[in-house]
Amino acid sequence: MFRRFQVWIAVLIIAFAACAVSSDGIAASVKFMGVAIESASGTYEITKDANVRARPETKAKRLGGLRRGAKIEAAGKVGSWFAVRRAGKDLGFVYKTLLKMVSLPPVEKDANGRILDSNGEPIAPASGFFLAASDVNLRAKPSIKAQKRGRLERGSRVEAIGSAENGSWVFVRRDKQELGFIFAETLLPLVDGTLDAPLVGETKVGEDGSCRFVIRFVGKNPVEGELFETSDYEVDWECERSGKKMAFPGYMFITEAPFQLSDNGIYQINIDLPNVTREYDEVFSTIFLYRRGENKVVLDSLSMKEFAVKPNGGSDAAGTVAEALVAASQIAPHTWNADVWGMLAESAF
Repeated sequence: MFRRFQVWIAVLIIAFAACAVSSDGIAASVKFMGVAIESASGTYEITKDANVRARPETKAKRLGGLRRGAKIEAAGKVGSWFAVRRAGKDLGFVYKTLLKMVSLPPVEKDANGRILDSNGEPIAPASGFFLAASDVNLRAKPSIKAQKRGRLERGSRVEAIGSAENGSWVFVRRDKQELGFIFAETLLPLVDGTLDAPLVGETKVGEDGSCRFVIRFVGKNPVEGELFETSDYEVDWECERSGKKMAFPGYMFITEAPFQLSDNGIYQINIDLPNVTREYDEVFSTIFLYRRGENKVVLDSLSMKEFAVKPNGGSDAAGTVAEALVAASQIAPHTWNADVWGMLAESAF
């Protein structure tokens, strides 16, 4: 498993312009077969023999067909079209009137509406969003012998609402539909980096410097070859150093899945400065680890060591994703040496 995301950091920067809004005015947080799609999920049944199209339009190339009664999974939607897949394979787009959501039988509950475990006891409450690391069965009870309620595909995103058997089983739902019990070890904890409003912060840099920054959420990007997305941001910097004022752009992302795709609760944050370069094309990145379980952000490394200076403090408290983004931005300027500041001053606007 990878340890750094630097191989594809440059690709993320290029993608920012396309990430915010597609040509159809749809938030392009995820793409399916090259088309920006909105969030949608669930198991659906084909109500009539249906064509599968390469794009969400009737004139698009026909990729195949689905017979009435076939079951598929929704990967997202665009207007009146659903992006669909089956057995982990992306199929194409189907018109929504040809689909109906498959209803699952009700889950066993007590008189107070609490979900019950194998012993008839209410399960413990749980919360959070997770990613399925593999294909896995959904069960009516927290037991491998319990009735199957369906199957969760690798890469599916679900919400936990309860746990049983000392946390070894989790009851999950998706789009408010109660799905069933799943092995906890098959789930990776996710963070949601969406910001409802810009984040503003500032920090002192040395004895005579300071920086103010504004972080704006621009969308999400799937990571090529991986199951998860990054939440991406633009950062507007305004700094003063040795009496010289400068404004320059930056980019930022946080991985929504844990570092090294484990359940360690550690997420990577990168701050990239496109105006800091060497003779060859390489992104200058300041890399942090958000240790959610410890409520702190820790400086990890810089992509170009010759531009680094050891900061006075390499960590800061952070209880939420927003606090983690601000903390990383407050630490980062302390790690940039005189060469970095010189390039930023030359390119400042």
